[in-house]
Amino acid sequence: MKQQKQFTCQDIEHEGEDIQGFCLNLGCQDSKPQFCLQCGVDPMKHSNCKKDLKGFGYISSFITKFNQNILDLTTQLDKSFVQVKQKYEEFSKQLEKIKLQLLKISQYLNQQDYNQMKENLQLIKEGYQYLNNQEEIKKQNQIGTQLINIKQMIEAWDLNKIQQQTQYIDHQSILQQGLQLLNQQKWQQANELLIKNIKNLEKQLSFAKFFQSISLIEMNQTGIGINMRDQAKKINSNLFKDLLDYSDQELKQNPQNAFILIAKSYALNDEKQFQLAIQQCDKVLLEEPQNIHALYRKCFSLFDLKEYEQAIQCIDKALISNSKYSIGLSMKGVSLEKLQFCLFFFNKQQKPILNQFFSLLFT
Repeated sequence: MKQQKQFTCQDIEHEGEDIQGFCLNLGCQDSKPQFCLQCGVDPMKHSNCKKDLKGFGYISSFITKFNQNILDLTTQLDKSFVQVKQKYEEFSKQLEKIKLQLLKISQYLNQQDYNQMKENLQLIKEGYQYLNNQEEIKKQNQIGTQLINIKQMIEAWDLNKIQQQTQYIDHQSILQQGLQLLNQQKWQQANELLIKNIKNLEKQLSFAKFFQSISLIEMNQTGIGINMRDQAKKINSNLFKDLLDYSDQELKQNPQNAFILIAKSYALNDEKQFQLAIQQCDKVLLEEPQNIHALYRKCFSLFDLKEYEQAIQCIDKALISNSKYSIGLSMKGVSLEKLQFCLFFFNKQQKPILNQFFSLLFT
């Protein structure tokens, strides 16, 4: 009898009515999730979630459908794992092969067998270019290309990517909460929650576009990159202030993160803290003296300080590494122009004084 009572309505007015199903709304405010036919038409019952009153037949088919969804996700996850495993095994073999080759070369070097070393010179050259000049790795540099591919795969699984996925899940969760509040007609709460979510999404989008602009500029697509950066500013009027906060948080986790240090220099330069911006670039250049991105940003801050000579010397170092570095060539051009103007102005100001000096000297 007890089991039967559980499947009949417990409401006094509907007592004895068969339960038809359950309310599946997560935000349901009714004390009892089950409902009978009279509950379904009662305006006082489940007033904000009538559409979520589902019968046992629907729930049965839903469970089948949901289970299939879980099976599909499991299959996709298994496929992804197989692909990653294949790449892992492929890259592991490549690394092991390189290690064995380097071991042999070390033995040849110890034995002063320079002919054998000469035969393996290609590997040494490719390794040298990989460590010292990754920007110019060409297709014929198989070792360098392999190592970069391996590095990129590892970076795809690093903590930052996991954090991005977590942020995406958080935004999805907030959106669901907003929809629940809307279903409950809690308009003010829903509005406040969704406004907050939109602002966070705009901030993330502005960061993405700003970082994309950097990659475009570094690939010599300067005009497109600058337009992309302008778009980031339009999306987020506090872009550089937010970027400064973000970079500080990231640097607490990894103080040597070169890209974040350079990103911070952008933000500091926008705040007209030019010396601090230069310091961020110097931290990168201490470890990577030929980092052309850091050299460009240091040059930019020196230019804003009107230290045109130093700016030219700085960007010249970048152009030694990459003579076709578009933004570097532009910076050198405007710096030379400014320097020439300053020299011209100085000479014009000093000429009357010099004429007067020579006049006194020879009279």
